Amino acid sequence: MRLQPRISLAPHPQPKARSRILAAVQAWALLWATALGEAAAQAPRPPANVPAPTSTLLVHLTTPPSTLSDAYVRAEEQARRETQDRWLPLGSGLGSIRPSWWRQRLSWNMTGPRLDLREEVQYSLSYRPAAHTSGAAPIQCGTAPAADPPGLLHIHHHATLSLTSSYGLDAAGTGVDLTWKSHCSPRGLNQDPTRILAPHFKAERDRITTLLLDTLRADWSIKADVAEVWARLSEPILLDDATKTWILLSPEASQAGQLGLHNGQLAATVGVLIRPTLIRGKSPVATTSPLPAARDGIPASRLHAVFDIPVPFEEADARLREALVGQQFGQGLGTLTIQAVHFTPVGHRAQVELEIDLAGLTTVPLQLTGTPVLDEPSQTVSFTQLDYALPRRSAVTELAESLLHDEFRRQLEKRLTINLAPRLEEARRQANETFNREWKGGRVEGHLRALRIKRLTMEPTQFMASLLTDGEIHYTVASKAAAPQAAQPQTRR
Repeated sequence: MRLQPRISLAPHPQPKARSRILAAVQAWALLWATALGEAAAQAPRPPANVPAPTSTLLVHLTTPPSTLSDAYVRAEEQARRETQDRWLPLGSGLGSIRPSWWRQRLSWNMTGPRLDLREEVQYSLSYRPAAHTSGAAPIQCGTAPAADPPGLLHIHHHATLSLTSSYGLDAAGTGVDLTWKSHCSPRGLNQDPTRILAPHFKAERDRITTLLLDTLRADWSIKADVAEVWARLSEPILLDDATKTWILLSPEASQAGQLGLHNGQLAATVGVLIRPTLIRGKSPVATTSPLPAARDGIPASRLHAVFDIPVPFEEADARLREALVGQQFGQGLGTLTIQAVHFTPVGHRAQVELEIDLAGLTTVPLQLTGTPVLDEPSQTVSFTQLDYALPRRSAVTELAESLLHDEFRRQLEKRLTINLAPRLEEARRQANETFNREWKGGRVEGHLRALRIKRLTMEPTQFMASLLTDGEIHYTVASKAAAPQAAQPQTRR
């Protein structure tokens, strides 16, 4: 059985496919651009000197849970064939016994990478005394459920499963525990048969464990699957054709993790270390490399990326109007009300033009020129080194200047802020609503814990926001492998 990932990250998706890609990865790249203001097409930006931070994409290669139980039944049948009709000597002059067993129940569970498999087994015994006459029938027990009930044995197999650096199956801590619930002893056998049965059953179950792991190792060959995923993730992905925006995931390394349960499926989990970056302009050249050997350690999903997103000045203009229009200062005849706000870039500084109502008597313009500064903890933009100017001089402006005293200016400077936190939280919420979805034969699952602006710079035509994402992302790939062999019904032996 070979697990076939059905991932398809085409470098030039068609319009319908592109819409699905945008929906699946917008939480990485474009959603916050929409939330902060639609970006126009940009020329390619030179790569930053500081490399993009790394993220870990967890790829879960899944197979149905029946794969494990069916593999166990096949291993059990093989072990049965190897040991059937074997008589076990009781000792010198004591004769021999032959067990016959049949399974009543089989169940398994995984806690992390630990496999616990439990059986209930009933057994009967045939006893052949030392003085047994050739051709005579052996003495039996456990053949009549009412008058002569069989013995009952609980068997517990346990192992810790993991993946090797070559993406093969490994197991540690394997063992078998036997618990006798009831005994079956043939007439005339004057000793406890479990003295002989215990090592026999344990050796047989140890053999079943070995065969089970051999079967899973042969069936679960995932190296080719991981190599295919690796190659696909190396290709540039077109996110938006209108703005020629690409995302380059740039896989660098992998970690082979453990086998366990993921969303109710038996899954082999591999972590792929990537450096997602956004590129605008022509298609970037992929730097492909062969799949490396997996690193040691247990991978943990982490989406930790920084994207440079252009934010038009119109967005800042709108946010300032929300923050300032209608704001009042003072009271009575000294009441000042901001009626209009307009944002204009002046080099690497910003000019904010205000229309101020003077106690309902008249309006005067006021120009403020300052340097926009991001306060990262509060996710707000304020303006420092403010210069105040009245562009027109008149008797009215002389009155205005007397009213625009220092206290007003201090209050205005406090209120002259752009609070980005609500917009970012809304973008994060929308991203989480659309993150989890079926995609290209598998399922993308993720969660953004944080979406923050790390740095804000002012360019001649726009702001450039460096957005930091922090969360987790998984890609679950359904197996296309052939269905496991059907388990044969058990018969007594």
